[in-house]
Amino acid sequence: MPESFEDYCARIYGEFLTECETTLTAGMTDISDSRQECIVRESQKYAIRKSYVKIIQDHPEKNYTEIWKVIKDSHLKKKSGINDIGVITRVLSAEQSWKKSSGHAFEEMMKEESRIHLQPYGIELVLQRDLTDMLARHEIANEPTDLLWFKSIEEKKGIFDLYAIATVDDQKKVFGCIQCKTSIRDRVKGDREFSKSAMDAGFWSIACVLDGDFLNLPEFYGMVNGMPPKYNVNGWHSVYDLSGKVRNGRIFPDNLSFDTFKNHANKAKEDWIRRRHLVNPAWKPDVDYTQMPQR
Repeated sequence: MPESFEDYCARIYGEFLTECETTLTAGMTDISDSRQECIVRESQKYAIRKSYVKIIQDHPEKNYTEIWKVIKDSHLKKKSGINDIGVITRVLSAEQSWKKSSGHAFEEMMKEESRIHLQPYGIELVLQRDLTDMLARHEIANEPTDLLWFKSIEEKKGIFDLYAIATVDDQKKVFGCIQCKTSIRDRVKGDREFSKSAMDAGFWSIACVLDGDFLNLPEFYGMVNGMPPKYNVNGWHSVYDLSGKVRNGRIFPDNLSFDTFKNHANKAKEDWIRRRHLVNPAWKPDVDYTQMPQR
């Protein structure tokens, strides 16, 4: 039975994959897990590019986009061990659905579960859509410069997931910007830049993570706390690990009782109201600023 185009592409991809893996492991007897991951990653990149060029040369009548898609399918089948691309597609779709739904669920959980713990301090957390509605109804009493900043952030969509609002003399004022993360995201470095923008604008800027294990890694420790020369300044005022595992500089362990978070939120609120000029990027939740001059 003649080889189908899809089977041909899968064979070529597999041959290049094996070729690269063989070359990279030549002479090795004991390969560490991290080294093995690197070998797999490099071999996949090699196989994708080499098989794409060869298939184009062997089948110039085929559409280039179609060839790329067939190589992708070959990769997915080999990587997953599943030979039905329909099944793989449904699994990937379910994964994407989970990522989107679980992320929104985490944000809403933070808002709802924190309510009873923050209420005694006159603080509430609201979602971006809540803040948009409140701004439209002129319920937010921040200064005009703050309102312009909120507008610029709103136009970028999804930069901050929650906002901390304080009720001061029956007026609602936004004093904090919060990013919620269930896992590491590709855009985490971009999140850091927006957090720095919030701190520069005089807001309490923090992140809350579901599982902070990755925060033990030097790269992410540096992103949070600052680690020259790559990260000269801290990226957030604080990051809260809701799994309760990590305590490292500006990284604090916490839980759904919000024991640490609520105290830090109240301190940030008080400093923001009475001495906002000190709520700059260097502000820390565990420093007493009460003896410093007010403006």
